[in-house]
Amino acid sequence: MKEITVLVGHFRPDWDCINAIELYKKMIANEVVIIRFFGENGKVNIPESARRVIFLDVTPNIEFLEKLRRNGCFVEIFDHHQEGMEEETATSLVIQRIREMTEKRIEIYREEVGDLPLMIKSIPYELSLNRMKRWSMVADKKGAGDDLNIASVMGKMSRIFTDLEIYKWGSWIVSSELANKTARISSVKCVELFKSCLVGFLEKKDVATRQDFARILERLEGPEIAKDPMHLVAVAGVVVLVYGEEGTKDWLIRAFQAIAEQKIARRKQLKTIEYDVVVPDQRYPNGLVVIGISKSSEFASIAREQVKKMTKEKYARIIVPIVVQLQVSKKTGALKGFQIYSNGFDDLRELVKFIRVEILRKRGGSRDCHWQELIEYGEMKGTDPLFYNSEALNKQIFWSSLKHPKKQKPPFSVQELRDMIVKVMDREYYPEQCIKSSVCLGRECIFFNSQLMKCGDKKREWREQKFGCKGKKSEKDKDNFGNGSMVIKQKKNGGNDKEKK
Repeated sequence: MKEITVLVGHFRPDWDCINAIELYKKMIANEVVIIRFFGENGKVNIPESARRVIFLDVTPNIEFLEKLRRNGCFVEIFDHHQEGMEEETATSLVIQRIREMTEKRIEIYREEVGDLPLMIKSIPYELSLNRMKRWSMVADKKGAGDDLNIASVMGKMSRIFTDLEIYKWGSWIVSSELANKTARISSVKCVELFKSCLVGFLEKKDVATRQDFARILERLEGPEIAKDPMHLVAVAGVVVLVYGEEGTKDWLIRAFQAIAEQKIARRKQLKTIEYDVVVPDQRYPNGLVVIGISKSSEFASIAREQVKKMTKEKYARIIVPIVVQLQVSKKTGALKGFQIYSNGFDDLRELVKFIRVEILRKRGGSRDCHWQELIEYGEMKGTDPLFYNSEALNKQIFWSSLKHPKKQKPPFSVQELRDMIVKVMDREYYPEQCIKSSVCLGRECIFFNSQLMKCGDKKREWREQKFGCKGKKSEKDKDNFGNGSMVIKQKKNGGNDKEKK
């Protein structure tokens, strides 16, 4: 009897997790494999007959690992979230193992046909492995903003599909890519296939759903739509070569269902979210910050969309805001977690430096950190679980996530966090003692340990005043130090009221 190998992924698996699982499964094609995912409760059921348990894109706690080992299981972990592996993905770690087994043959089977191999050997699929490694890097490090990106689609699938169903959907992509046929259908045929499937899907849908997909249908007219290898249109062109047109149609419908459900949920939430639009620096009106309390996974995109529409109408130009999403306790109103999303123009280095120093100060830890340490990717020692995703296209600062909240609470209140954001983002804000002084106050100043760029500007200004250099600020400019911020309160009906904060 063959030994059973259990491949375990995390709750609500993403593209990197599914990719890693499927690649590992192909690597051990001759073994009996069971796929499992951690539940929302953080637990996973491992059969007693299992002799190998492989964790992919997730690391269980030590107690669970020890229990498995005591039961005689061989345990292996492919998780890039561990210290020292920040430049990897779960997929890239599995690919390393595949390449170590140079004589290993990966066979791919059509499930509906039976045991008919698709002639896959180690040399032909090397380019495919490179592509999948690159895709996992893009999906895991940079994120997916496009509705039709495969990583984005998988994120939407958790609304209506089980983790195992999501895995099976993703496994078709991996199998199709590994087939690596030299003949690929043209981008024109890719778009035609995709469009016919989408039009057929929308025939029986209501007007609102058809309107939701109107923009997607418009984009299909552009020739560039099928050039992105991670785009659903391009991926469909690979899947059809292995699973045929009917199989690809069924595969695409699952993606359309996920997108439709996400858009329906978005419409429902559109009129219910509340937030403030803050202008930290009156001299820099483009630097808007949206701050709101919400558990919705759509909060950031909805708020950003509404603010862009509002600024276009009000200022005749579109302003993309930085978004701050807060989670608070219903009973106490205490801050439980937060996510800060960049607007794509401003990175968040200044803000993450200040927040990290404040966490160290609150915890009584050392605050003498080099500025490069304060902006490093991921978690910084002493400030966990704060996470800085500096590798994403739009930088992000997280204290836990909506999917995986942390038990450990931030060491400051909602108001303290708001004040910190405003003080850092306001380029002309300095503490009153700093404004009155002619030299740096050092550790007496709340900004000193954060090593903010505007502190360097202030020191240059002092030098210019002292030595009479050119470029010193005018008296009018100096009088504006410490000005308050303006708040535009967003009502549920979309109206705006202004008030001075």
